[in-house]
Amino acid sequence: MRQPKRIILVDECAFLRRSIRSLVEVEPDLRVCAESSACAHALRLLSARRPDLLILELESRAGDLMAALREIRRSFPHLPILVLTQQEESLHAESALRAGADGYVMKRDAPELLLRAVAEVLNRRIFVSPAIQQMIFNRLRAVEASSAAASGRRRSARRVIPPRARGPKIRSPAR
Repeated sequence: MRQPKRIILVDECAFLRRSIRSLVEVEPDLRVCAESSACAHALRLLSARRPDLLILELESRAGDLMAALREIRRSFPHLPILVLTQQEESLHAESALRAGADGYVMKRDAPELLLRAVAEVLNRRIFVSPAIQQMIFNRLRAVEASSAAASGRRRSARRVIPPRARGPKIRSPAR
């Protein structure tokens, strides 16, 4: 029989840690090996327990936590990290992914989605909640549309202004 994948949970709320543990441990191949309410303690747990996955809560005080995420990634470069958060912002998700997260799930997502995210991240695939994926896609599309519109304005300005009105062509001196 295969050993279950070992998970460390980091969330300041004991109730949520217990709920996540109950959900995760329904799966026979998953076990929570440790819990913490703080990132600082999580680094010690990661060194001592060497888990297969870290589920890390990131909340609105994200500056310190993003730094902690970067430190965890630096110290444990191959450890899959799944961020669990209430933040419904594509920029927050992108920051977490840049800082080293392999997955990003919102606390309001269905429990089945958390289990799917755990499976994907354990299999070395990036996972982002569908709602956040849509926000990122919409933001990128808006940036692209804005960039295309600006480029179109530059092209149309060239067509409207006759070449002579743009000024004389400067020719390089003959050698």
